[in-house]
Amino acid sequence: VGSEMCIRDSKQNCSKFATDKLQMIKGFMSTGVTSYKGLADLLNKHQVPTMRAKKWYPTTIKNILENEQNVLRREA
Repeated sequence: VGSEMCIRDSKQNCSKFATDKLQMIKGFMSTGVTSYKGLADLLNKHQVPTMRAKKWYPTTIKNILENEQNVLRREA
């Protein structure tokens, strides 16, 4: 979902967007919400915009978290 926008938008903007949202997701996770669905529901409840200004889905959360792990592996 977000990767399609990254093709149209600059990689730097996509990276900043993902980093900002990742911090928010981790904040929600620290309160005990750890399921992708629960995290998506919270982001939607708080009206946090997606890259396309649409609804958050569990798959989007999964992709953001997996992307972080991939980046960390590359940096190690």
